[in-house]
Amino acid sequence: DGDDCEPIDASAAPEEADFAVRIAGDSMEPEIMNGDYVVVAHNVEPTQGSLALVSIEGASWDYEYAIKLVYFCDDEIELHSYNEKYDTMTYPLSAVRSVEKIVHVIHKS
Repeated sequence: DGDDCEPIDASAAPEEADFAVRIAGDSMEPEIMNGDYVVVAHNVEPTQGSLALVSIEGASWDYEYAIKLVYFCDDEIELHSYNEKYDTMTYPLSAVRSVEKIVHVIHKS
């Protein structure tokens, strides 16, 4: 319905960008802060250690998606946070709903 929409300046985002997501939480601090935005590209394959918007079947976090550094290891995916107070999470690849590359970060002013 548009109630959750907010205009942002995405002029520096790459051409392949599809949408932006507002960050909630501190797991990616100090690089990405609560209230910042990440710009996501559907058709760009995440590489080892890249930032990604991730959805995992049966994940224990409070939101449907998480922003994490992703590492693909055989039949598992590892999700890492920048904030060292959070442990690495490991899930079977069969539980992965989606992994979409983050191509730009917009820091709140």
